[in-house]
Amino acid sequence: MATILDFTKIELDPGLLERVPLGLCQYHQVLPLAREDGRVSAAMVYPQNVAAREMLAELLDAEIVPVQTDAGRLQEAFDRLAVLFSDSPSSEPPRLLLYAPEVSDDALLTRLARALAREEASECVRVDSSDVGVAAVLTAAGATRCRLCLLPLPERSEWDDVVLRSTTSLLMAATDQTRLQRVLVVLRGHGADMCALPWAAAIAGAESAGLALLILSETHRCDLHTLLDHESGAGRHLAAAIKTATAKGVEPTLRIRQGDAIRQIVDEVATRRYDMVVIGAESRGEFAAAVLRQLAELAVDLRGLLICKPNRISIPPKTTMHTTKRRLRRE
Repeated sequence: MATILDFTKIELDPGLLERVPLGLCQYHQVLPLAREDGRVSAAMVYPQNVAAREMLAELLDAEIVPVQTDAGRLQEAFDRLAVLFSDSPSSEPPRLLLYAPEVSDDALLTRLARALAREEASECVRVDSSDVGVAAVLTAAGATRCRLCLLPLPERSEWDDVVLRSTTSLLMAATDQTRLQRVLVVLRGHGADMCALPWAAAIAGAESAGLALLILSETHRCDLHTLLDHESGAGRHLAAAIKTATAKGVEPTLRIRQGDAIRQIVDEVATRRYDMVVIGAESRGEFAAAVLRQLAELAVDLRGLLICKPNRISIPPKTTMHTTKRRLRRE
């Protein structure tokens, strides 16, 4: 059973919040609490997420002591902090950046851009000039805190490189008008899944496509009892994933495989012939890039790739943090 922390009774350390962007905390479902003797305690919905702990350790220059907590209570803390940051320029709703030179409004890429703009209730800025290269667009997306950058699907040999170069979430899609039929979401059991799922469900709904959830098993045998037990961490995560999809009007199917994590994904795509794959990435996206290198070799007509990534550039300015420190102390 997860520990239920009452964040209203915990005095958060403003110095820690200054070094870890709120958006990054939300992506990984973590919140630094206090520092003591070179160690930082952090509330984590997924304390087994090594990449999230390493990210916090790097930003805070400290050993991380995870304290497991409930997603609902952590979200309440995020909502409270969002109010504190409400007067910051960095709190403006992040935009979607669409790079679509010579792409029609009926193309898959632009249809998905509209669907995700509706999902985010956010502006989608379109760049039509072919004089602007992909590298410049990726740089602009990261520097301006875009939540998602959308690009035409590049050559297969470039898939992994584009993902590694991007510092924000990335959608690459075909520019023809054919509709998607099957969308696969890879569930890694981390907070990144909850970033990917609403977008994947919105896409499946807009395209009238089927949505499948591949539950990665990092053990030799998948424990179905644990997955179906809502008291277990894996069970709560799967239940939340299904609830997120069904809330968008999409009924997902569940897929389970065994073996190496990358091989599970590749075999699933090769067997079921999906035309879009969605992965929640950690850190720079090395795992997602490794998956895409393998998928690029398949004789499968993949027409869309959605890789969710944390944007580590969106650090609040110091002037904002001074105001936030005063508010935290008053509360």
